[in-house]
Amino acid sequence: MQIGHLWSLSVEEQFYLLWPLTLLVLRGRRALIVAVAVIFMGPLVRVAILEWIFHVNPHSLNGMLTSFPAMFDYLATGCALALPRPWLLTRVWYLRLTASPWLALALPLVLLVNRIGSQPVAILLGPPVMNVRIALLIEASTRHAGHWPDAS
Repeated sequence: MQIGHLWSLSVEEQFYLLWPLTLLVLRGRRALIVAVAVIFMGPLVRVAILEWIFHVNPHSLNGMLTSFPAMFDYLATGCALALPRPWLLTRVWYLRLTASPWLALALPLVLLVNRIGSQPVAILLGPPVMNVRIALLIEASTRHAGHWPDAS
């Protein structure tokens, strides 16, 4: 039986155990700082894993890049945008951004980042940029359900 696809469930379960505890202990603002720090740490963890694999154990790639430490920044992006969401919804620039038809350009950029994902710059900068774009697309689609945002 193949269970390789269960890595994503494993990452989610670890997140669902750790994030509520983080919120409980640190509350809103400090939890937001942790989420933002994790966003910047994730790519560095992936680079460290790749360096370790390349220099120490070239045969150990199996599963390391899909482990929780290598993937936690993906979920932290949603947390970092969800915590200040009530405040963001009072900002004209944010409302314009998430209502802009130009946000559709995020889709090909996300695909491009996925395509060049093995390049060092893409490993460091790609996921945070891609995750914010995806989160903004989700925000736009939930606030403008049933129609694509227009330029008005």
